Amino acid sequence: MTDQHGTEPDATAGQRPYAQLSDAELTERIRSGAPTALPATQQLRERHLPAVLSYARLCARTRADADQLADLSFGLAAQETCRGIDPWGPWRHHLLLLVQRVAATWAEGNRGAERLEPAFAEWLGRSGITADGEAGRRRPRERSAMLGGFLSLSARTRDVLWYSVVDEDPDTAVATFAGLAPHTVPTLRETARGALREAWLRTHLERGGEQTCQGFRGLIEAAVRPDNPRRCDDLDRHLSSCPSCAGVYGDLIRMDEDPRTVIADGLLGWGGAAYVTAGPVRGLPSVGSATPSHAEPRRPEPPLAPAPPPRIPAPRPRRARWPRGSRESRGWLGPLGALASRRRTCRMRRWTVDRWAGGVDRPGRVPDRPRPPR
Repeated sequence: MTDQHGTEPDATAGQRPYAQLSDAELTERIRSGAPTALPATQQLRERHLPAVLSYARLCARTRADADQLADLSFGLAAQETCRGIDPWGPWRHHLLLLVQRVAATWAEGNRGAERLEPAFAEWLGRSGITADGEAGRRRPRERSAMLGGFLSLSARTRDVLWYSVVDEDPDTAVATFAGLAPHTVPTLRETARGALREAWLRTHLERGGEQTCQGFRGLIEAAVRPDNPRRCDDLDRHLSSCPSCAGVYGDLIRMDEDPRTVIADGLLGWGGAAYVTAGPVRGLPSVGSATPSHAEPRRPEPPLAPAPPPRIPAPRPRRARWPRGSRESRGWLGPLGALASRRRTCRMRRWTVDRWAGGVDRPGRVPDRPRPPR
């Protein structure tokens, strides 16, 4: 059972806060259902919402649409996790790809494309990403050679590449997200970049390279090695005649010069350079808290003005009632009194005529007592 502070009993480590669990451990707690699913989802949201919201603002035209894109992406990720669908990569990178899928549902609607940036909407139309989770959707491995090679690496290597290289999170945060010791992160960061170079080149040659290109794999790896690169005349002649290998060779060289931008562009497909430049959104309120974080100080509330005293309605003047038959009721009240007097006179005359004509009162009237004989 979890408590209100997001901790759960552990037989070996006592009370473990959810903030100290790795993304993989939080994923297992989401799949376990209640009562661990909700605090695990909230913890993942606190970790990755600033970055996801930053990318969503690049894709949407307004901040309100970006907020909705981020919220729908988190909801879709939680639903798929409960159904047993593993994230495609690190949780944060997986959420950014889900932003693209949710945006694809908007682009397929009548007016949903108006809520997206025009350049992003145009890229969605060419990328083949659709709203459906399975049917007709290109798998992430099929989008680019870099993404296919990235997803073929181990989960630890993928986490270090994204959190440490692309997002440049502190080593302590990377260690928490990936379930590592903080002192191992710098060494793993260098080995992860070398593993991505090899996987990227291998996937590229397997997909688009010709049979002759396979023989130059070792020469290209030696030429793009950060320390002591080696080139030969045979590789130069091949690169001059093969645009495909020349393109991946140039990208691998640029990855050593600017790894954040190159990796983000290759793994996202759109907006990678703008994503690393913008950085995560700061000053977001924590989940379940109505007060903003310390990054955005709370503004003082304006003083309240005193409320005006309530209005008491003036008493309505009472209409004077004169005794029936008095001279005030007959003529001293002006036109109304005269009109009332004439109406009473007409009624008395009609009653007299009817009574002497037929001797029977009109229907609906109470008959009068008979008059005594004279």
